[in-house]
Amino acid sequence: MAYLKLENTLIDARYEVRRWLAKGSYAEIFVAHDRHDHQEVIIKALNLRLATEMDAELERTLIDNFQEEARILDVVRHPNVVRRLGHGEAVDLAGVTFPYLVMEFLGGGNLAAFCKRNGPIPLEQTLFYFQQVAEGLAHAHEKSVVHRDLKPANLLLSETFQTIKIGDFGVATVGDGQTRVGTDIYAPPEHHPDFGAEITGRQRLTRAADIYALGKTIYAVMTGQTPKEFSGAPITALPPALAATPFGNELLRILNKATANMVEHRYPTVAAFWDDFSKLAAWQTLDEATRVRVRPADSAPLVEPDSVPSTPKFHPAHAAAPNDFAGATKTFGTEAPPARSDRIVIPVEPLPSAPPPPKTPAQPMPALAPTPSEPMRSVVTVPDIPPRINLQPPPVAPPPMVQAPPPAPPTVQTPRPPTQPSTPPSPLVTQLIGVGVFVLIIGVFIGSMTFLYRAVRERARRGATPVRTVPPPSDQLAPPFQAVVKSGVNVRSAPSSRDDGNKIGTLDSGVEVEVLEIQNGYYRVRPTKWQTKKSPELTEGWAYGTYFEVAGR
Repeated sequence: MAYLKLENTLIDARYEVRRWLAKGSYAEIFVAHDRHDHQEVIIKALNLRLATEMDAELERTLIDNFQEEARILDVVRHPNVVRRLGHGEAVDLAGVTFPYLVMEFLGGGNLAAFCKRNGPIPLEQTLFYFQQVAEGLAHAHEKSVVHRDLKPANLLLSETFQTIKIGDFGVATVGDGQTRVGTDIYAPPEHHPDFGAEITGRQRLTRAADIYALGKTIYAVMTGQTPKEFSGAPITALPPALAATPFGNELLRILNKATANMVEHRYPTVAAFWDDFSKLAAWQTLDEATRVRVRPADSAPLVEPDSVPSTPKFHPAHAAAPNDFAGATKTFGTEAPPARSDRIVIPVEPLPSAPPPPKTPAQPMPALAPTPSEPMRSVVTVPDIPPRINLQPPPVAPPPMVQAPPPAPPTVQTPRPPTQPSTPPSPLVTQLIGVGVFVLIIGVFIGSMTFLYRAVRERARRGATPVRTVPPPSDQLAPPFQAVVKSGVNVRSAPSSRDDGNKIGTLDSGVEVEVLEIQNGYYRVRPTKWQTKKSPELTEGWAYGTYFEVAGR
């Protein structure tokens, strides 16, 4: 099996490949750094040499599917669908030509790995995540796109674990289809690799296939184990710990209907499925003694093949235009094209680069108060004081003794020998020194107070604990109150997502709203700013409450 040689290389003079991440049937996944936009991205490279058998027809099909994935990602643009950032074609260090896609990275990893680390997730968290999954999946179905490979490993989490997005549209299709693809544990019977027409008849693949996979995925994350025993069959039982919860019977009924063998027995739309599933939110109001966190002791860890590991932090970048992939199809293939310096993969290390600036060790923050053993000291730089200036004239030797006239001879006194007496400073110098000392003391005092004030303010700024905001339960906070949108959310004309036609607008993250009423977990909100809305006269609408934060809670 021949892998692409891309580690520690630079693709198209832009994407610096950091490490190999994973592989699928015909593609490899790499983590790269975008030098233009200064962000971590994912490179999905098509590698035709991974196939055990390859012919011209299969090669053409794989290339067409790779291009189709790019087009589908451009059509299905949604806050809960992974974004495509660009595409290209390059040649690796061994001279192999390959097409690639550039997509966003999410720092929280995938939901399969999350459950493997933390165990099954409780009902409240399941509702929070799969409200977003249902929104993204319903949007894809509105665009006539069927994902065909929905599973925990293809649901990616943000670094804060507050946003979840649907990824890997590699086998997605536009409209109905018959190709049998996907992961067998989560695939419905109508396109399960191991089942044929004897179970479901010759049914065409529809959006009901994604609803089937959605039910199996929810089973996996709430139980902590893959639904192997129900492969190609409906879910008919829950683990004992989950079945014993107050909502166990209703959950089993919903999952059984979503995973029915016959398409006509399943939920007709994602909205219909979510309308039933979201009613389990009523169990969140039970007291803590009644609520059960599902962690069955006999659950096997949730392990998925070809799962996407945790990814670096993502920063928003440019989005390729929906039609910018059209010109690249004619150059996709296995023959090496003429050499182009801007599209050949080259090693990163030989590239000239400016040396990084020297790192200076971080200085510890000064103490805000003196310790008992050592008083606080402020360091102040004072200019040197010049030496004293002696304003007295140099001493003069007394004149020689003169003999007085005889009538009145004076008393002879022996003069003292000439010495260098210690001359006291003049009054002017004394005053100048006094003024200087006074100014020095005032400067030290002002400097100490300034230093203390800045230190206290900096410590208060750095050490302040941010207010943790969480969406309050509907029975613990009475409207009206103020809230903030955590992530993009749809606004509807009624407190329900059963009817997709009641969507009247959208709100972006960070928008402040006034919550006027609460019904069935939905908030009636009056936003200060709309991202989009159907009518300029609209001033309020309904949105699911888990998308909002209330300060001070």
